[in-house]
Amino acid sequence: DAVSYRQQAADTMNMAAMSSTARRCLIAIAQYPDGVGHSQLAALVGYSTRTVTNQITTLRKLGYVNGGWPAVATSEGLAALGDDYERLPEGGELLQYWLNKLDGPAAKVLRVVAERGSDGLTNNELAEMTEYSTRTVTNQVSELKRRKLVTREHGRVVPIPELFDA
Repeated sequence: DAVSYRQQAADTMNMAAMSSTARRCLIAIAQYPDGVGHSQLAALVGYSTRTVTNQITTLRKLGYVNGGWPAVATSEGLAALGDDYERLPEGGELLQYWLNKLDGPAAKVLRVVAERGSDGLTNNELAEMTEYSTRTVTNQVSELKRRKLVTREHGRVVPIPELFDA
């Protein structure tokens, strides 16, 4: 009918208005149903926080992302993506996903932290086990924290529980 045709045309125009950069941001947001923070989103998509801010503004104008932070994809945003994006796996498959996605040093640090589990490791212990400098370890841990893959508890770096099978 005419109403559904108009809606379909509006949806097509909205998708055309969304750049590949905005789409990449929306996909990253959609992968986290509880939402993502500003710096986490920048780390996930590999863009500057300024670029992320501009893309979020566009996505909010389109009604694809909620207002405020953490950013959460709206039902309209999820509908606009359809099934045309990779949903994040769960448990051990999520750990493997990130080990494959991250560059060498970050992947190695995450692997060592995951192997230690909830006991965690200090940066000095990580430096010794990975054979990286403490500066490199500190930088990699910061990147992993921005991506919300590790946390720091009592001075020790620990993996998030979602990286393991329940």
